[in-house]
Amino acid sequence: MRFAMEAQRRLAGIPATGILNARNGVDYPLSHQQMAVQLAMFAA
Repeated sequence: MRFAMEAQRRLAGIPATGILNARNGVDYPLSHQQMAVQLAMFAA
């Protein structure tokens, strides 16, 4: 998740206030279902 945070900031240009932060410092902040919904938006 730490890499994902850097990717959001550096590659996507998302400001620090808008990125998804790691849960407990290393875990992903979304459940499997929430992640599937987010990814489905890109598959359409």
